[in-house]
Amino acid sequence: MSLKDPILKEAKAKMDKTVKHLEDEYKKLRTGRPSPAMFEEIMVDYYGTPTPINQTATLTVGEDRTVVITPWIKAYVQKLKKLLMLLI
Repeated sequence: MSLKDPILKEAKAKMDKTVKHLEDEYKKLRTGRPSPAMFEEIMVDYYGTPTPINQTATLTVGEDRTVVITPWIKAYVQKLKKLLMLLI
C-alpha cells in the first residue's frame, strides 16, 4: 500500500493535524518558566475587533519567572490591566 491510497492519504493528513495540535498544546503547559504561547488564546478588544493579545502587544519572558506585556498603543495599558486582573 502506498500514500496514493485515498484512505492512507486521509489518515496521514489527520495524524499530522493531530500531532500539530498536540505540539501547540504542549507550548501552553505551565512549567517552571512561563511561555508567551500561554497567552495566545487571550483576546483583546482592539479597535472593536477581538484580537489575540500577542498581536496587540509584545510579550517578553523575564529571568525571574515573569512575563512582561508591552502594548503597542499606550491607550491600551489600562484595558490590558483590567483584562489580566479578571484572568487571575
